[in-house]
Amino acid sequence: MIHLIGFILMIIGWILLGILGIILGILLFVLFSAIRYQIDGEKRESLTGQVKITWLLWILSIQIRYQEGLSVRAAIFGRTIWQMGQPLDREKADLGKAGEWPEELLEEKDVWPEELLEEKDVWQEELLEEKEEQQGDLPEWEEDPQTESRGEKKGFRKGKKIRFSFSSFCDKLKQGKDKLSALQERWESLRTFLADPDNQASGKLILRQTKKIFIYLFPRKGRAEITFGLEDPYLMGKALSLAALAYPFTHQVIILHPVFDQKLLEGEAHVRGHIRLGVLGGYVLRLLFDRNIRRRLWKLICRK
Repeated sequence: MIHLIGFILMIIGWILLGILGIILGILLFVLFSAIRYQIDGEKRESLTGQVKITWLLWILSIQIRYQEGLSVRAAIFGRTIWQMGQPLDREKADLGKAGEWPEELLEEKDVWPEELLEEKDVWQEELLEEKEEQQGDLPEWEEDPQTESRGEKKGFRKGKKIRFSFSSFCDKLKQGKDKLSALQERWESLRTFLADPDNQASGKLILRQTKKIFIYLFPRKGRAEITFGLEDPYLMGKALSLAALAYPFTHQVIILHPVFDQKLLEGEAHVRGHIRLGVLGGYVLRLLFDRNIRRRLWKLICRK
């Protein structure tokens, strides 16, 4: 009986171990399956481009195309699950051309403006009559016996406005002083934060890992050929001097063809690369291994 129970427990253990192995394999497959992308673009008379993204060994694919409009297509196992930017129907595209509708609209256009103009003239005449009546009823200031009292009230109001503007100016000065003191406190806290050796080491680690992530995200294969030109020789010289600074890093990828005394921008580009989520996760985990970074993150989370 004991042997039978042990055999059953052993079988259950092997089954659980197999399930865990399958889950781990799926997780590793998802993390280390490459997200491959391909970018192709061309600029001649018009701009055209296409972006293809595939993941999980072409199981999931996304295609983005721009050619006289943007269109997006997402597919799983080659079957479309979502699509945007389908071409318009010809009947809808031809709507508004020469035919029956423009003639009817023109007939209505010939009829309605006359009626609208007549109504507009009547409406303007009524408004002018009302304005004349109102102006006739208004008293003149010279004949008003209360002119002096009104002038005194206006002077009192002006003095009140001046006092209010002076008090608001003083309040703004106090607020500016408070803001300046708050900025000084922040600057002192920032200085103490940067002077801490632990924070300096964490900052160097963050810069190092960020550099690695940027290099990893950079495309593996690519080639671009650009023909450009400017009418102004001075601006053209500035652009070529900037291109000369980047030439040692981009001469194998980007080919430039300058054209003088002509405003022109044409070219084509073809870029390919891949990204693995597991590698990016490894760079992020390396940051989390730092004790100081973990402590700062925990304080930030607790504040929220």
